[in-house]
Amino acid sequence: MNIQPLGEKILLKPAIIEEKTASGIYRSDAGEQKSQTGEVIAIGNDKGITIKKGQNVLYKKFGGDEIQIEGIDYVIINNEDVLAVIE
Repeated sequence: MNIQPLGEKILLKPAIIEEKTASGIYRSDAGEQKSQTGEVIAIGNDKGITIKKGQNVLYKKFGGDEIQIEGIDYVIINNEDVLAVIE
């Protein structure tokens, strides 16, 4: 399915929060936490958007709307909710 956000909206696939830390400890709150990073899947048609498809970004904790398409979780956010590009 092809989704095209409108205006200054950006479609992200949120990063998965690992249930196990690097030292091997399992986190009890991993299922409760929401990621603040994600990969840009599609961007709207607003000329002011500088983010590009494929980039990883950091976005506001409570920004955007969560949706599920064909069993995959996505977030649609406003361009202004992007805080940084992760390189």
